[in-house]
Amino acid sequence: MTQKIPPEIRGQVLTLWLQAFSRDDIAKDLGIGAGTVSEIIKSYKKHDPESELAREFVLALKGQGSNINQFASSVRLQRLLERVGLVGEQIESFVRDAARYCFLKEMDVKKFIELAHEVSSLAEKSGIDLQKLPEQIQEKERELYMVTMDLSSKKAERKQALNLVYRHYQNSCRISHNENVTRQKLSSMN
Repeated sequence: MTQKIPPEIRGQVLTLWLQAFSRDDIAKDLGIGAGTVSEIIKSYKKHDPESELAREFVLALKGQGSNINQFASSVRLQRLLERVGLVGEQIESFVRDAARYCFLKEMDVKKFIELAHEVSSLAEKSGIDLQKLPEQIQEKERELYMVTMDLSSKKAERKQALNLVYRHYQNSCRISHNENVTRQKLSSMN
């Protein structure tokens, strides 16, 4: 009497088989007999005849140096691009331009992406409209220029005031000195 194969084992066998692992590798990895693996696969093929096509597809991917996870990631990315109204060529162009920029600036592309994400997050938090960012930067540059000019003007006024105070001080010292000299002269005459 044969024991019923647990659903967890069946699931693991089918997952590995669909990922194009060999029968012997599956048996070895799961610690079960190769005959058990064959029985599970045969039963699955009977219920889902297209499963062989899925496995052949995965084998073809492997032959191209890829795997099902990379393919699935590509499909998810393609769907995301479609949802936001972009086409692959636009993203490819952007990535090429970003890579060129990073090369010229000696920056890692991952760092570039992190910075772009950070800019996006900061813009969202601060309420800055990235479409208007160039105008906002120009406005801030004008404000900085005005503040710098105002500061320069205040410094010039302060310098003039200090010079005026210094001249008054010098005049006071001269007058005080002259008064002392005059007093000394008057004292010596007496």
